[in-house]
Amino acid sequence: MTTAGQYCKPRVRGRRLRPLLPFAMMGLFGLNPAARAEAPDAADATLATVTVSAHRRDESALEVPVALDVVRHDELSARLIDSLSDLSLAVPSLQVADNTSIQTVYIRGIGGGGRNVGFDTRAGVYLDGVYIGTPPAADALLFDLARVEVLRGPQGYLYGQNTVSGAINLITRAPGERFESAVRMGLGSDDELRSAAMLNLPMDAKVRLKLAASARRHDGTIDNVTRDEKVGDLDDRALRAQLRLLPDARTTLDFSADYAVQESDKVGGEARSGPFGTLTPPSPAGMQAFVTDDNRAERDLYRNGGVAATIEHRSDERQFTSITAYRDSYRLWHADVDHSALDLLGLNYHDDYETFSQELRVASADPMRRGRYVAGLFVSMMDASNQRRLLGGTDGFLIGLDPAQAQTVDSLAEVVTQSYALFGAYDYALTPLWTLNTGARLTLSRKALDISQSSQGQAGINFAIAELDGYHATREETALTPMLGLTRHLGDQTMLYVRYARGAKSGGFNADFITVPALATGIEFDEETADSYELGFKALGFDQRLSAALALFLSDYQDYQVSQFVPVPGSDPPSIQPTLTNAGKVRSYGAELTLSALPQTKLRIDLDLAWLHAQYRSFEDGGGPGVDYDGNRTEYAPRLSAGLSIDYGTPLAWPRGSEWFVRPSWSYRSEQYSAASNAPLFRVGSRSLIDARIGLRSQHNRWEIALYGRNLADETYDLGNALDALTTVYGGYGPQRSYGVELQWRWF
Repeated sequence: MTTAGQYCKPRVRGRRLRPLLPFAMMGLFGLNPAARAEAPDAADATLATVTVSAHRRDESALEVPVALDVVRHDELSARLIDSLSDLSLAVPSLQVADNTSIQTVYIRGIGGGGRNVGFDTRAGVYLDGVYIGTPPAADALLFDLARVEVLRGPQGYLYGQNTVSGAINLITRAPGERFESAVRMGLGSDDELRSAAMLNLPMDAKVRLKLAASARRHDGTIDNVTRDEKVGDLDDRALRAQLRLLPDARTTLDFSADYAVQESDKVGGEARSGPFGTLTPPSPAGMQAFVTDDNRAERDLYRNGGVAATIEHRSDERQFTSITAYRDSYRLWHADVDHSALDLLGLNYHDDYETFSQELRVASADPMRRGRYVAGLFVSMMDASNQRRLLGGTDGFLIGLDPAQAQTVDSLAEVVTQSYALFGAYDYALTPLWTLNTGARLTLSRKALDISQSSQGQAGINFAIAELDGYHATREETALTPMLGLTRHLGDQTMLYVRYARGAKSGGFNADFITVPALATGIEFDEETADSYELGFKALGFDQRLSAALALFLSDYQDYQVSQFVPVPGSDPPSIQPTLTNAGKVRSYGAELTLSALPQTKLRIDLDLAWLHAQYRSFEDGGGPGVDYDGNRTEYAPRLSAGLSIDYGTPLAWPRGSEWFVRPSWSYRSEQYSAASNAPLFRVGSRSLIDARIGLRSQHNRWEIALYGRNLADETYDLGNALDALTTVYGGYGPQRSYGVELQWRWF
């Protein structure tokens, strides 16, 4: 019998509805269900419940009717995941393009954004519920995390910022109720130094303080034969402070502040052609991997930080949440545009993002209610600006410039975005076995662009740069994006769900270097919409020793926004222009499978597989007038992605209370393309990477000493090609083999 406010889902009798998939998958790991009782440690071997906040409330990952990956704290540490690029090794459906020094996140073959302040990213990155404007700003913040949640598909009905491809949630470890401190130190090849420290200080029962810091550096691994130096070094530092106040049993106040600096002299890319697309780069670099001959010193600097205040108040019926945040992200980048020993062109690049956001939410507090809801209001103000300067060099006469005169092109753009949204979700238990899932988001946004461009000498004329003095434009949009789903509970820990969600990505402006032809055709692009369909299955069986999650998905995108570099018509010397257009239609569909197994207490196996088909269904004139890209694959969309990790340990007699462990992992991506043209030049070959970690650890996680190795087979793999201002073909390679030793120690 049920009463208002208490709707309990009864246990399903018998085993008839238990799915057959977990039984079939046991064969992959050599497990015999009938022999479980014979294993002496079977009673101790269970998969821990992974609690997530993907739906704005704490619940088991197996109960959330949406496709998501959860990377646990121990896996983040063991696999040395310090950046979004590292994270993609553990999440097959996630790709991070980094071949042009502009990190771009792709989920299920859909991504983009990051270089242009007038072009929003499709995948949202959040730190404890606070939206981070640009993906690179998250890299130095991936430390002292409880977990990372990667949600796939449109998520706007539950998140402050609207996202059409997915969301990445970085969840920090909150201040705890007991004293704890930890330190982590590592030394590796290429003079790699890694360090992290954490101090948890409970002042009293109502005041808790936590401090955490991280640092990482290593030498460069790329030979610059022109400047006779190694380049590609890295120097990251980050700090975070968290204060938790508990004025009463129902109220929690969290205050946080973080600051990070990332510095590098890594090159924007290695030349794979000479200027103007000639087949062979000027000597001496040639086409050698990890060799460049840039004559200009390059520099890449990120500074990002923010403050946030989160207030939660719980009553018997509902929970109120307020998140107030301010974030600032700044980038300075100096690059050698021609990627050669010639001093033709240089680029100075400054970006600055300032964001203020306020989110208010109310949610039902009783998980046993027949109807559960989340409703929220989100307000965001972002001021994004860039300053770009193109500089002619001493060899500029080769491209028609006069080195005796100043040859510059300056572009200053500012985009101010105001966004207001109402969002919410409501789950209603139709019967003990069927739940209706609904959600919606109403977004009102306004964007204002101000851009000025000027040039000195012949540079502006040669590259067809438009002269602009305070060019102004505005856009206003309203979007309603619903979600509708149905969940069928097949057992206590087994569910089947179907879900439809609509996403919308606001239009914007091509706020980059603007050429005369681009200005004539217009620098605005329209709103993009996505219709996503998903069928999913999740189960935990065999005495909680095997979990499985399967998702089949299809997403259709209309007016898909594409960022490209295309040749400037009639330019002399030949040059390219950054363009942002609406391609037309894109379809992405595929299947994703995640399996976790505990054959015995000290052996865990995680397997992830993803098959993807993402293509442009319609992209008229994608390569210029009369050159369509219909049927081409989207960028960074491998057909097959896979990941496998194994964690095995055995107790030792000495040191007492310790165990040795080994943790190998494997990541695979099939071939893909780095440009919408799908030309052979932009084909990215498949890669297969093997990492490993072996060492000794305390059974109570008090200490650990380990040897680690990354890319153990020393595979040289391509990150993709792109075109630069002089139609130079350039690209990058993934990190070479590295190894080291790491020590961790905890006091509590």
